[in-house]
Amino acid sequence: MVQRLALGSVPFGRDLWRLLVGEVILLAAAEMPELETPTDTLAVLLHLQLGEDRPAFSSLQQCLRGSRDLVFGGGYYRPDHAGWNDSADVLRLAGWLSQIQPADWTTAHLTSADAEDELHFAQEWFPALVEIYRRAVERGYVIVCEQL
Repeated sequence: MVQRLALGSVPFGRDLWRLLVGEVILLAAAEMPELETPTDTLAVLLHLQLGEDRPAFSSLQQCLRGSRDLVFGGGYYRPDHAGWNDSADVLRLAGWLSQIQPADWTTAHLTSADAEDELHFAQEWFPALVEIYRRAVERGYVIVCEQL
């Protein structure tokens, strides 16, 4: 896409802008981990309320969806599906994540019939999220979060 735009063979428009931003993010990514994130389960286990929009996001939602909207020159890139954390956010959220002990979680507040499986799934995937933020702090990365 970037090469086609550079040649001037494609007219530029709003939809093309979103595709271009997505491609630039993809090409510029130092890492691109994919996480299974049971947000609702984690919120229950961590006793968090989930906010409806970015300013009201819990720390968990900020980790998974970004503390900030992804904005380029006044244009919002997928505002309901993408966000980012700058280096200060990454440091703050990594500290928050590092304090959580998944081994202490129980099924006490989980209401589904598969509560035990739900708990194990959350415990299995949570360390990957912690590791992403730990590495980002170590390497000075920002984190772009995009839900597909």
